[in-house]
Amino acid sequence: MTIATISIAEKLVYMQILKKLGYIIFGILSLGTVAVAAQPSPEQTWGLCIGISRYNSEELSLKWAAKDAGDFCNFLQHTLEVPNDHRSLLQDEDATERAIRKELAWLMLSAKPNDRIYIFYSGHGKGDASPIVPYDQENAITREDIENFLSKSDAHDIIFFMDACYSGRLVQTGAKAFQIGNQLVAKGIPKNVPRSIARNSPGTIIVTSADGIQKAYESKELKNSIFTHHLTTVLEQEEPRKRVASKDPDGAKNELTLYEVYEYVREEMKKDSEQQPQITNLEKSKKIVLFQVASLQKPSNKFQDVLRYGNGRYRGPEMVKIPPGSFEIGDMKGYSNEKKIKYIRMNKTFAVGVYEVTFDEYDLFCKETERKKARDNGWGRGRRPVINVSWKDALAYTQWLSKQTGYKYRLLTEAEWEYIARAGTTTKYWWGDNIGENRAVCTDCTSGYGLEKEAAARTAIVGSFKENPYGVCDTVGNVWEWTCSQ
Repeated sequence: MTIATISIAEKLVYMQILKKLGYIIFGILSLGTVAVAAQPSPEQTWGLCIGISRYNSEELSLKWAAKDAGDFCNFLQHTLEVPNDHRSLLQDEDATERAIRKELAWLMLSAKPNDRIYIFYSGHGKGDASPIVPYDQENAITREDIENFLSKSDAHDIIFFMDACYSGRLVQTGAKAFQIGNQLVAKGIPKNVPRSIARNSPGTIIVTSADGIQKAYESKELKNSIFTHHLTTVLEQEEPRKRVASKDPDGAKNELTLYEVYEYVREEMKKDSEQQPQITNLEKSKKIVLFQVASLQKPSNKFQDVLRYGNGRYRGPEMVKIPPGSFEIGDMKGYSNEKKIKYIRMNKTFAVGVYEVTFDEYDLFCKETERKKARDNGWGRGRRPVINVSWKDALAYTQWLSKQTGYKYRLLTEAEWEYIARAGTTTKYWWGDNIGENRAVCTDCTSGYGLEKEAAARTAIVGSFKENPYGVCDTVGNVWEWTCSQ
């Protein structure tokens, strides 16, 4: 697969790490994607996402293939709500020939007769010789290998998206003339190559990003391949889904079929590229309903990014979308260093961690990076906020999240954190001017958390109290958090 280019705002994931109670904890924030309510597919849904940007030979490197796979895995996780133990993500050096074969075998053995399997691949392709080029590219995975795996599955449907050069060779025969410089060349697929994958695995439908003689291109502006961008757009965004479903000639305007997705991608790609996506079985694809559009018309404003660690079985902190707006920072009734009031405007939508970062989340980071775990002061770990971490520890965690998700995580500025904590209010606390009861855990208030006064200085499990109007918990009390003002 080759890379070209198209502009979508970069998904920017920030991080809040503030301070309260003298111990350090942190929460997170991100810009961009929104989770969507799910409609389950058949009995159970399974998924394998493979994306390879970095190969063991540097000259083969791509830019966005690994992110393509992560984005499709997000669709499985958030839109279809495929459980962690039903999906796998292989990226870059994890996507070796051995690992890919192992995950394909796991899928074929796990899926039952009424189940559905999604397979997504983005990376280099070498036609029949190696439609999937693994990280260790000298070890090919051939068309026959893929056919052999798919034919052994009992799943009702197998939907295979191939985003690679020459991927159309999996679904078509024949040749096609194309231009190289000023010379017209006839080159293509031998007439005797059967559509054997579709024939021997009748439940399988393959959708490819190009025909059998075309390269597949990436886009610097889209930060995806052109094919994957249009595919995930129609799968995840409300407006394209509704527009596509409304054109259904059979009147099923609340259903989104695989054929409708294919048609949308094919038409949109005509605007950006000469690539011609292919599909193995048009008639069968019209009968495969991916989900009910009506059930997806009220998208959630919360989401979690998939981590590379554990082959996509772990997620980052839960995020909530925050609207743009303005507020006054400072407090004429507060401390002397707070009395200078400034008018601040947030011009872009972003998202912040719903909760302070927990020991569970931070301990996973420590395990993967072989760092020493933070002390818990004997208060407990799990869903309690992590404490006893330095600013450098917090920064390292954001950098780790960036590598794990493919998106940029950073610390919040002081202004960003106060905007989130105020949540559109002008009172001392987001609920009013009095601390009241059962609002927070702190040394000077009645928490309603079942703690005596001497225990109130301990941290509470995150989410123990009501969230503020922006959907963020524990902006008052519990722990102090780091910020990074810029």
